[in-house]
Amino acid sequence: MKKELVLPIILPIIFTFLSYLASNSFIVMGLVFLTSILYMFLIYYRRENKYLLKYYRFASCFHFIDDFIISLSVRKTISGAFESVSNSMDKRFLQEINGLQHLTDKEKLTYLKKFYPFHIYELFINILSIYEEEGGDIFDLSSMLMNEARQEEEILHESHKLGNKKMMEFFTLWAFSLLILVVMRFALFDMYTQMSNSLFFKIMIAALFLFVLLSIEFVSRKAFSIPIKGDDVYA
Repeated sequence: MKKELVLPIILPIIFTFLSYLASNSFIVMGLVFLTSILYMFLIYYRRENKYLLKYYRFASCFHFIDDFIISLSVRKTISGAFESVSNSMDKRFLQEINGLQHLTDKEKLTYLKKFYPFHIYELFINILSIYEEEGGDIFDLSSMLMNEARQEEEILHESHKLGNKKMMEFFTLWAFSLLILVVMRFALFDMYTQMSNSLFFKIMIAALFLFVLLSIEFVSRKAFSIPIKGDDVYA
């Protein structure tokens, strides 16, 4: 199972179990299950996948540009550098360029703008054009580009770490809150039984889990947002 699927599958199951335990109502349980499973797969899972795709593609883009510039300094031709770098890239990259044999290497590099829709890749293509037309030292031509790329890679890495940390803190906080609900369910059994017969109480339990989902929505929007130039287009 893909690790991205673990939370969207496990969380609705936990919420469903806890909502029934708290409310003693199949209606509340069904409502919580339906709401949480729809949210986790239709919104959360899609947002996480888009974020992971962005994270992978930017890291791959930086790796590709860095290796290409080094290879170009050695082999001196764009075709030679492209062939050398392609052999070191992963399966996703190879799948993207599979079937493009009818294109020249320069055309393949232009096509990869769809795969790497980032500001730094656009600058990289422009630098290659200047190198083809005027020559020169590729390291000198690309020094500013690589500095910017490294800065954005560092931002990406730090944002990823911070996002994971905030998500863990968030889920830990709510785990303790829901644990208190379970403890009350058994510690105050008689009073809890009387309360669970109240329609208002059932509504409040359903509202509690809805609020948890709204909180997940707010936190995930922040955690899966990365300030990288040109990250809004994906194949």
